[in-house]
Amino acid sequence: MYYKKVDYKNRKACFNFLANHFTYPTLNSWNGLKSIANNVKVYNLPIDSNDALKALEEDNYFSINCAIEDWNADHPGYTVGFNGRLCGYLVLYSSNHNGHCFKGEESPCFYDSYEDWKEEVQEHYLTLKNFDSILINEVKIVQEFDQLCDQLIEITKALIAYIHKREALTKPYNATLRFQRYYYDTVEDLKLHMLDMKRRGYSVWEYSDTELYAEYEMNEAIHSEIILDEEGDEDFVYA
Repeated sequence: MYYKKVDYKNRKACFNFLANHFTYPTLNSWNGLKSIANNVKVYNLPIDSNDALKALEEDNYFSINCAIEDWNADHPGYTVGFNGRLCGYLVLYSSNHNGHCFKGEESPCFYDSYEDWKEEVQEHYLTLKNFDSILINEVKIVQEFDQLCDQLIEITKALIAYIHKREALTKPYNATLRFQRYYYDTVEDLKLHMLDMKRRGYSVWEYSDTELYAEYEMNEAIHSEIILDEEGDEDFVYA
């Protein structure tokens, strides 16, 4: 969804890729500080937004955050993080600069015109060729950032698939709890609880003053779930 191929031998193609990439104002829209970013709000992604939110919240964003941390560790000098009022944008920063991902003013990210950019680069680097390695490195960093955003979509899809599989192997059931045994610290506790249970309509099935227990006939419906294994056999019960 986000990753785009770029011809590294075509300088203008590299410029256009960086200059036209989506950016996000990292502090305020009026201060001019912006950085390479992607809009990752769930309703913009090729997945059901309700399923995505449910899966991410159940996972507590653990898988997403681990992938981002791994990317940051593999790219010293750069950091990826969420931004926006609802954290709907994933932004690429320079680790040592809060404004944008590339420090140099010659980065194509800050130019609308290819001709203006060429003039600026030639003034500082004498020839465009001297800047090529920096340009290609910037393109590759942004491509790897875009690949990370695609990876996060795949992680979310996997979380959704896991939930759907689990739900498919789950069936609800209603059961009647016939008897419930309680144990007590003293005879007085036992007698008080027996009186209370009788007032609430439960029958005393049996009790012991010496072993300090009482068993009641409950006749109370409960709801639970049976988790089936992949062959459809009952595996275990969540009470």
